[in-house]
Amino acid sequence: MQTEVESSYTALKRPPLHSTHWTGGFWQRQFELCSDTILPNIFHLFDSDAISHCIANFRIAAGRQEGTHQGPSFGDGDFYKWLEAASYIYGVTKDEELKNRIDEAIELIASVQREDGYIFTQYTIRLQQGANEEKLGNSLNFEAYNLGHLITAACVHARTTGERSLLDLGLKAARCLKALFEEAEKTHTAKTAICPSHYMALIDLYRLTGDKTHLDTAELAIRLRDEVVGGTDDNQDRLKLADHTEMLGHAVRATYLYSGLADLVAETGDETYRTTLMKVWESEEYTKMYINSGCGALYDGVSPSGYAGDHPNLARTHQAFGRPYQLPNLTGYNETCASIGNIF
Repeated sequence: MQTEVESSYTALKRPPLHSTHWTGGFWQRQFELCSDTILPNIFHLFDSDAISHCIANFRIAAGRQEGTHQGPSFGDGDFYKWLEAASYIYGVTKDEELKNRIDEAIELIASVQREDGYIFTQYTIRLQQGANEEKLGNSLNFEAYNLGHLITAACVHARTTGERSLLDLGLKAARCLKALFEEAEKTHTAKTAICPSHYMALIDLYRLTGDKTHLDTAELAIRLRDEVVGGTDDNQDRLKLADHTEMLGHAVRATYLYSGLADLVAETGDETYRTTLMKVWESEEYTKMYINSGCGALYDGVSPSGYAGDHPNLARTHQAFGRPYQLPNLTGYNETCASIGNIF
């Protein structure tokens, strides 16, 4: 692999992957717990048709197994996240049994991915059953989220193994997103997506490969958010991105969005987006975060605050940030996914 691109607008620089490691103590024990117990158990859950049907969906989409899609539409992304974690752990342990399992997973994913880079098992299986084709047709679905986590896993796998088997699939997925967003730009359609992991993923792919095309694709995808008509705070698209001043709406969608925006600012230095980030960050850190760093206090809320007649786009928000200092103890939701997004 070539030398990675260093972010131009960050004060701190990342050390090379696995240039440091835990030698003992709490975090070493946590790593061993992940390596020895959590990672194998998650794979067992994914591999069980009765529990999650996650890997079965890939086998069905590949024509290797009969059946229909079962489980959530973000199940593909969960499998890619397992693959990302497995690649990180393999980079430390060099466990050959784990490597074989990783290779088998990559081969299965490759058998489902189309030549244009598109992959979404729920949709692929529906196409097999006669559904009409429309990529990114539903902004509340997880197609782009799944593709983003595939690209992220591909970057990690390439760094830890030096191999291209998964990276080639990630590059195809990135080209697919590029084509979809360029078409959306021509037609002035938003093609947004919830929990937009693909912003972070495309920028990480740029850092890994040095190919600015991926940075440009991420910038285009973020810019297309402003084409949304009738958006809501639940998906952070009621206002144009430059007008965001407060952390609002679905906590996972929000933290993924602003993490991707932070990555973009780290590479481009865009002052408008930097200003947006600082306002939103201070809103969360000073008024909407628990003392234990939990965020997303409400299982259900309403946003924006005020009289519905003044806010035609007032909407229910789910797993969401509330008003400033609305941080209840007994009913605090604080979903794990939101905390992970906040770490990003």
